[in-house]
Amino acid sequence: MTRLEGADGDVLAVAREAVRVLREDRATRRALFPRLARLHHERRALQDLPELPRTPLAARVGTVLWWLLHAAGLTAVLTSAVMLGPSGRRNAYLGADDALAVALPAGVVALVLLAGLLVLPVPAGETPRSAVGLAVITGLVVAGLVGYRLVAGTSDSRGFSGDQVRSWTPWALAGLAGLVLLVVRLERARRRTPPRAVRRDPAQARRHLRRQADRLAGTPTPAGTTAAWERRLTRLEERGVPATTIAQARSLSPAAWLAWTFDDPRLDVSGVLAGTEGGRPPVGAAE
Repeated sequence: MTRLEGADGDVLAVAREAVRVLREDRATRRALFPRLARLHHERRALQDLPELPRTPLAARVGTVLWWLLHAAGLTAVLTSAVMLGPSGRRNAYLGADDALAVALPAGVVALVLLAGLLVLPVPAGETPRSAVGLAVITGLVVAGLVGYRLVAGTSDSRGFSGDQVRSWTPWALAGLAGLVLLVVRLERARRRTPPRAVRRDPAQARRHLRRQADRLAGTPTPAGTTAAWERRLTRLEERGVPATTIAQARSLSPAAWLAWTFDDPRLDVSGVLAGTEGGRPPVGAAE
């Protein structure tokens, strides 16, 4: 943020002249002015919003560990199902015995991890919302793979025997059931999460608005308006606006001055865009 020099009345007086300069260009007016108003409205809304309390280290570590457990559980149940999936390039050289040697341990690991997820508390915040989506996607894939093997049985080119399919099926169905229970639990946790627990961090919102102000400050100056901007600044200086304020205004474009004015939540910019705000009399109003 560029800190504008001068008292509030001086800053707003220059802002009104910047509006009069830019208003002559229809494209700039329509693109810039609504975004300036929206920027200031959002900055004012954030002004008195307290910062979210910093999450304790133990809670952050717990969330990371929960996500690792969640990822490992989904990976394990998916691995168990993929090992007995349909024939393809990825398993063309994987024999039935080798596939089962991976699928059965993966199924056991999946049940252990999913059981842990069903017992451990779900971290607060956005975790339930994100985790339920991943669990649903994984569950749909696993359901498709398990359904395929139950329908195909031993009739495809993978070469599984009936005993092998029967030994794998209970673990696969149990893993799928565990995923369903996990989705139900995460969905309940998501619904119980109060809106304020997932609201946007005010500090993050302020950084976002600051980037918006930077982009607005970079709005190109319409052709032919530089001279008008200089004339209006000279008249403001003649009417008593401090030289430091005028010098800074000359170093900035009209759009940049407006961007940093509207980015300041302390300033009352009501009427600036309409040119009706009280304070210093308009300069060159008859032009």
